[in-house]
Amino acid sequence: MAEAYAPTRVWLRELRLPFLTLSTVLVVLGAVAGWALGGRFDPLLFLLTLGGIGFIHLGTNVVNDYFDYLGGTDNVNRTPTPFSGGSRVIQEKLLPPREVYRGALVFFSIGSAMGLLLAYLRGWPVLALGLLGVGLAFSYTYPRVNLAGRGLGEFAVGLGFGPLIVGGSYYVQTQRFDPAAWLAGAVMGLLVAAVLWVNQFPDVEADGATGKRNLVVRLGRERASRVYLGLVASAFALTLLGALLRILPLWALLPLAASPLGFKAASIARHHPNEIPRLIPASASTVLLSLLYGGLLALSFALTRVLP
Repeated sequence: MAEAYAPTRVWLRELRLPFLTLSTVLVVLGAVAGWALGGRFDPLLFLLTLGGIGFIHLGTNVVNDYFDYLGGTDNVNRTPTPFSGGSRVIQEKLLPPREVYRGALVFFSIGSAMGLLLAYLRGWPVLALGLLGVGLAFSYTYPRVNLAGRGLGEFAVGLGFGPLIVGGSYYVQTQRFDPAAWLAGAVMGLLVAAVLWVNQFPDVEADGATGKRNLVVRLGRERASRVYLGLVASAFALTLLGALLRILPLWALLPLAASPLGFKAASIARHHPNEIPRLIPASASTVLLSLLYGGLLALSFALTRVLP
Protein backbone atom coordinates (compact mmCIF):
# COMPACT_ATOMS: atom_id res chain seq x y z
CA MET A 1 0.00 0.00 0.00
CA ALA A 2 1.14 3.53 -0.80
CA GLU A 3 0.81 4.67 2.82
CA ALA A 4 3.43 2.14 3.89
CA TYR A 5 6.11 4.14 2.09
CA ALA A 6 7.42 7.63 2.65
CA PRO A 7 7.13 9.64 -0.61
CA THR A 8 10.91 10.08 -0.74
CA ARG A 9 11.47 6.33 -0.56
CA VAL A 10 8.98 5.78 -3.35
CA TRP A 11 10.67 8.30 -5.63
CA LEU A 12 14.12 6.92 -4.85
CA ARG A 13 12.85 3.53 -5.95
CA GLU A 14 11.31 5.07 -9.07
CA LEU A 15 14.50 6.86 -10.05
CA ARG A 16 16.66 3.70 -9.91
CA LEU A 17 19.64 5.78 -8.85
CA PRO A 18 22.25 2.99 -9.00
CA PHE A 19 21.98 3.05 -12.80
CA LEU A 20 23.06 6.70 -12.69
CA THR A 21 26.61 5.45 -12.13
CA LEU A 22 26.76 4.45 -15.81
CA SER A 23 26.20 7.96 -17.17
CA THR A 24 28.48 9.39 -14.46
CA VAL A 25 31.38 7.17 -15.56
CA LEU A 26 30.82 8.22 -19.18
CA VAL A 27 30.92 11.94 -18.34
CA VAL A 28 34.07 11.42 -16.28
CA LEU A 29 35.67 9.48 -19.15
CA GLY A 30 35.00 12.28 -21.64
CA ALA A 31 36.23 14.97 -19.27
CA VAL A 32 39.42 13.08 -18.36
CA ALA A 33 40.12 12.48 -22.05
CA GLY A 34 39.65 16.21 -22.65
CA TRP A 35 42.15 16.99 -19.92
CA ALA A 36 44.65 14.39 -21.14
CA LEU A 37 44.48 15.14 -24.87
CA GLY A 38 43.24 18.72 -24.94
CA GLY A 39 45.04 20.05 -21.89
CA ARG A 40 41.94 21.59 -20.36
CA PHE A 41 39.64 20.80 -17.44
CA ASP A 42 37.03 23.28 -16.21
CA PRO A 43 35.36 22.08 -12.98
CA LEU A 44 32.25 24.22 -13.51
CA LEU A 45 31.71 22.91 -17.03
CA PHE A 46 32.25 19.38 -15.74
CA LEU A 47 29.64 19.79 -13.01
CA LEU A 48 27.14 21.30 -15.47
CA THR A 49 27.72 18.39 -17.85
CA LEU A 50 27.40 15.86 -15.05
CA GLY A 51 24.22 17.49 -13.77
CA GLY A 52 22.63 17.87 -17.20
CA ILE A 53 23.35 14.29 -18.25
CA GLY A 54 22.29 13.03 -14.83
CA PHE A 55 18.88 14.68 -14.96
CA ILE A 56 18.31 13.50 -18.52
CA HIS A 57 19.20 9.97 -17.40
CA LEU A 58 16.73 10.21 -14.51
CA GLY A 59 14.06 11.50 -16.88
CA THR A 60 14.75 8.55 -19.17
CA ASN A 61 14.34 6.04 -16.33
CA VAL A 62 11.07 7.61 -15.21
CA VAL A 63 9.47 8.18 -18.61
CA ASN A 64 10.26 4.62 -19.68
CA ASP A 65 8.38 3.38 -16.62
CA TYR A 66 5.38 5.47 -17.68
CA PHE A 67 5.43 4.42 -21.33
CA ASP A 68 5.94 0.76 -20.41
CA TYR A 69 2.88 1.11 -18.17
CA LEU A 70 0.87 2.56 -21.07
CA GLY A 71 2.03 -0.21 -23.38
CA GLY A 72 1.23 -2.84 -20.77
CA THR A 73 4.72 -4.37 -20.78
CA ASP A 74 5.49 -3.95 -17.08
CA ASN A 75 1.87 -4.67 -16.16
CA VAL A 76 2.02 -8.25 -17.47
CA ASN A 77 5.62 -8.90 -16.50
CA ARG A 78 5.73 -11.80 -14.05
CA THR A 79 9.52 -12.15 -13.92
CA PRO A 80 10.94 -8.77 -12.81
CA THR A 81 14.51 -8.74 -11.51
CA PRO A 82 16.65 -6.05 -9.84
CA PHE A 83 17.87 -5.16 -13.35
CA SER A 84 14.69 -5.46 -15.43
CA GLY A 85 10.94 -5.07 -15.35
CA GLY A 86 10.93 -1.41 -14.30
CA SER A 87 10.63 0.04 -10.82
CA ARG A 88 7.08 -1.39 -10.36
CA VAL A 89 5.89 1.71 -8.45
CA ILE A 90 2.95 2.20 -10.83
CA GLN A 91 2.03 -1.48 -10.81
CA GLU A 92 2.10 -1.55 -7.00
CA LYS A 93 0.06 1.68 -6.89
CA LEU A 94 2.74 3.55 -5.00
CA LEU A 95 2.58 6.45 -7.48
CA PRO A 96 -0.18 7.40 -9.93
CA PRO A 97 0.90 7.21 -13.60
CA ARG A 98 0.35 10.90 -14.30
CA GLU A 99 2.61 11.86 -11.38
CA VAL A 100 5.33 9.63 -12.79
CA TYR A 101 4.97 11.30 -16.20
CA ARG A 102 5.07 14.78 -14.69
CA GLY A 103 8.17 13.81 -12.75
CA ALA A 104 9.86 12.70 -15.95
CA LEU A 105 9.08 16.04 -17.61
CA VAL A 106 10.56 17.88 -14.62
CA PHE A 107 13.81 15.92 -14.85
CA PHE A 108 14.02 16.41 -18.61
CA SER A 109 13.38 20.14 -18.16
CA ILE A 110 16.13 20.57 -15.57
CA GLY A 111 18.60 18.57 -17.65
CA SER A 112 17.68 20.50 -20.80
CA ALA A 113 18.11 23.84 -19.01
CA MET A 114 21.62 22.83 -17.99
CA GLY A 115 22.27 21.74 -21.56
CA LEU A 116 21.11 25.09 -22.92
CA LEU A 117 23.46 26.87 -20.54
CA LEU A 118 26.32 24.67 -21.73
CA ALA A 119 25.37 25.37 -25.35
CA TYR A 120 25.45 29.12 -24.62
CA LEU A 121 28.88 28.78 -23.04
CA ARG A 122 30.45 26.27 -25.44
CA GLY A 123 28.64 26.57 -28.77
CA TRP A 124 25.95 25.07 -30.98
CA PRO A 125 27.48 21.54 -31.26
CA VAL A 126 26.55 21.04 -27.60
CA LEU A 127 22.97 21.95 -28.47
CA ALA A 128 22.92 19.53 -31.42
CA LEU A 129 24.30 16.66 -29.33
CA GLY A 130 21.90 17.45 -26.50
CA LEU A 131 18.84 17.52 -28.74
CA LEU A 132 19.81 14.19 -30.28
CA GLY A 133 20.37 12.66 -26.83
CA VAL A 134 17.05 13.87 -25.42
CA GLY A 135 15.26 12.76 -28.58
CA LEU A 136 16.69 9.26 -28.32
CA ALA A 137 15.89 9.07 -24.60
CA PHE A 138 12.27 10.16 -25.01
CA SER A 139 11.67 8.15 -28.16
CA TYR A 140 12.97 4.88 -26.75
CA THR A 141 9.50 3.82 -25.57
CA TYR A 142 7.36 6.81 -26.67
CA PRO A 143 4.37 5.05 -28.32
CA ARG A 144 4.38 7.06 -31.56
CA VAL A 145 8.05 6.31 -32.20
CA ASN A 146 8.83 3.33 -29.94
CA LEU A 147 12.43 2.68 -30.95
CA ALA A 148 12.56 -0.29 -28.59
CA GLY A 149 9.51 -1.91 -30.18
CA ARG A 150 10.92 -1.37 -33.68
CA GLY A 151 14.17 -3.17 -32.87
CA LEU A 152 16.16 0.07 -32.75
CA GLY A 153 16.32 0.53 -28.99
CA GLU A 154 19.65 -1.21 -28.52
CA PHE A 155 21.26 1.03 -31.15
CA ALA A 156 19.71 4.14 -29.58
CA VAL A 157 20.97 3.23 -26.10
CA GLY A 158 24.44 2.37 -27.40
CA LEU A 159 24.64 5.68 -29.28
CA GLY A 160 23.24 7.80 -26.47
CA PHE A 161 25.09 6.14 -23.60
CA GLY A 162 28.35 6.00 -25.51
CA PRO A 163 29.62 8.36 -28.23
CA LEU A 164 27.13 11.12 -27.45
CA ILE A 165 27.96 11.39 -23.75
CA VAL A 166 31.69 10.71 -23.99
CA GLY A 167 32.20 12.81 -27.13
CA GLY A 168 29.93 15.55 -25.80
CA SER A 169 31.71 15.69 -22.44
CA TYR A 170 35.03 15.87 -24.28
CA TYR A 171 33.78 18.69 -26.51
CA VAL A 172 32.47 20.72 -23.58
CA GLN A 173 35.98 20.78 -22.12
CA THR A 174 37.99 21.28 -25.33
CA GLN A 175 35.54 22.72 -27.92
CA ARG A 176 36.84 20.25 -30.46
CA PHE A 177 36.15 16.70 -31.51
CA ASP A 178 38.75 13.96 -31.35
CA PRO A 179 38.72 10.43 -32.83
CA ALA A 180 39.98 9.05 -29.52
CA ALA A 181 36.95 10.37 -27.63
CA TRP A 182 34.51 9.03 -30.24
CA LEU A 183 36.23 5.64 -30.26
CA ALA A 184 36.24 5.43 -26.47
CA GLY A 185 32.56 6.36 -26.58
CA ALA A 186 31.87 3.64 -29.15
CA VAL A 187 33.56 1.04 -26.93
CA MET A 188 31.44 2.10 -23.98
CA GLY A 189 28.33 2.22 -26.17
CA LEU A 190 28.81 -1.46 -27.01
CA LEU A 191 29.12 -2.33 -23.32
CA VAL A 192 26.07 -0.30 -22.29
CA ALA A 193 24.12 -1.90 -25.14
CA ALA A 194 25.23 -5.25 -23.70
CA VAL A 195 23.80 -4.20 -20.33
CA LEU A 196 20.44 -3.47 -21.94
CA TRP A 197 20.67 -6.64 -24.05
CA VAL A 198 21.12 -9.10 -21.17
CA ASN A 199 18.61 -7.22 -19.02
CA GLN A 200 15.96 -7.85 -21.68
CA PHE A 201 16.18 -11.64 -21.35
CA PRO A 202 13.83 -11.89 -18.34
CA ASP A 203 11.24 -9.66 -20.08
CA VAL A 204 10.97 -11.59 -23.36
CA GLU A 205 7.48 -12.99 -22.74
CA ALA A 206 6.04 -9.71 -21.44
CA ASP A 207 7.68 -7.64 -24.20
CA GLY A 208 6.56 -10.03 -26.92
CA ALA A 209 2.99 -10.18 -25.64
CA THR A 210 2.61 -6.39 -25.70
CA GLY A 211 4.29 -5.63 -29.02
CA LYS A 212 7.62 -4.40 -27.64
CA ARG A 213 9.56 -6.39 -30.21
CA ASN A 214 13.13 -5.49 -29.33
CA LEU A 215 15.96 -7.46 -30.90
CA VAL A 216 16.10 -10.00 -28.07
CA VAL A 217 12.40 -10.76 -28.60
CA ARG A 218 12.91 -10.99 -32.37
CA LEU A 219 15.92 -13.31 -32.08
CA GLY A 220 14.83 -15.38 -29.11
CA ARG A 221 17.00 -15.97 -26.06
CA GLU A 222 19.14 -18.72 -27.61
CA ARG A 223 20.34 -16.67 -30.57
CA ALA A 224 20.39 -13.47 -28.54
CA SER A 225 22.88 -15.05 -26.12
CA ARG A 226 25.34 -15.41 -29.00
CA VAL A 227 24.85 -11.77 -29.99
CA TYR A 228 25.54 -10.77 -26.40
CA LEU A 229 28.97 -12.42 -26.64
CA GLY A 230 29.49 -10.53 -29.91
CA LEU A 231 28.74 -7.19 -28.23
CA VAL A 232 31.23 -7.58 -25.40
CA ALA A 233 33.87 -9.18 -27.63
CA SER A 234 33.48 -6.30 -30.12
CA ALA A 235 34.12 -3.79 -27.33
CA PHE A 236 37.34 -5.60 -26.40
CA ALA A 237 38.43 -5.93 -30.03
CA LEU A 238 37.73 -2.25 -30.74
CA THR A 239 39.82 -1.27 -27.73
CA LEU A 240 42.71 -3.42 -28.90
CA LEU A 241 42.47 -2.11 -32.47
CA GLY A 242 42.28 1.50 -31.29
CA ALA A 243 45.40 1.07 -29.15
CA LEU A 244 47.35 -0.70 -31.90
CA LEU A 245 46.45 2.04 -34.39
CA ARG A 246 47.40 4.66 -31.78
CA ILE A 247 43.96 6.24 -31.90
CA LEU A 248 43.63 5.31 -28.25
CA PRO A 249 46.64 5.51 -25.94
CA LEU A 250 48.53 2.26 -25.39
CA TRP A 251 47.44 2.53 -21.78
CA ALA A 252 43.93 1.76 -23.11
CA LEU A 253 44.91 -1.91 -23.07
CA LEU A 254 44.58 -1.70 -19.29
CA PRO A 255 40.74 -2.06 -19.26
CA LEU A 256 41.07 -5.43 -21.00
CA ALA A 257 41.96 -6.77 -17.56
CA ALA A 258 38.22 -6.59 -16.83
CA SER A 259 37.34 -8.79 -19.82
CA PRO A 260 36.82 -11.98 -17.73
CA LEU A 261 33.68 -10.38 -16.32
CA GLY A 262 32.24 -10.15 -19.83
CA PHE A 263 33.12 -13.68 -20.79
CA LYS A 264 31.71 -14.96 -17.50
CA ALA A 265 28.39 -13.21 -18.18
CA ALA A 266 28.38 -14.47 -21.77
CA SER A 267 28.88 -18.04 -20.56
CA ILE A 268 25.93 -17.72 -18.17
CA ALA A 269 23.69 -16.28 -20.89
CA ARG A 270 24.79 -18.96 -23.37
CA HIS A 271 24.17 -21.93 -21.08
CA HIS A 272 21.13 -20.66 -19.13
CA PRO A 273 19.24 -18.26 -21.46
CA ASN A 274 15.81 -19.37 -20.22
CA GLU A 275 16.56 -19.61 -16.50
CA ILE A 276 15.73 -16.16 -15.14
CA PRO A 277 17.23 -16.52 -11.62
CA ARG A 278 20.52 -17.73 -13.10
CA LEU A 279 20.63 -14.75 -15.46
CA ILE A 280 20.72 -12.21 -12.62
CA PRO A 281 24.50 -12.72 -12.05
CA ALA A 282 25.02 -12.13 -15.79
CA SER A 283 23.22 -8.80 -15.54
CA ALA A 284 25.21 -7.84 -12.45
CA SER A 285 28.51 -8.80 -14.10
CA THR A 286 27.68 -6.79 -17.22
CA VAL A 287 26.88 -3.67 -15.21
CA LEU A 288 30.08 -4.10 -13.19
CA LEU A 289 32.06 -4.67 -16.40
CA SER A 290 30.80 -1.44 -17.97
CA LEU A 291 31.58 0.59 -14.83
CA LEU A 292 35.02 -0.94 -14.32
CA TYR A 293 35.90 -0.72 -18.01
CA GLY A 294 34.88 2.93 -18.21
CA GLY A 295 36.83 3.76 -15.07
CA LEU A 296 39.96 2.00 -16.32
CA LEU A 297 39.61 3.66 -19.72
CA ALA A 298 39.48 7.06 -17.97
CA LEU A 299 42.55 6.04 -15.98
CA SER A 300 44.34 5.12 -19.20
CA PHE A 301 43.82 8.65 -20.55
CA ALA A 302 45.01 10.14 -17.26
CA LEU A 303 48.17 7.98 -17.35
CA THR A 304 48.83 9.26 -20.87
CA ARG A 305 48.97 12.76 -19.42
CA VAL A 306 50.96 11.85 -16.32
CA LEU A 307 53.20 9.15 -17.83
CA PRO A 308 53.29 9.86 -21.58
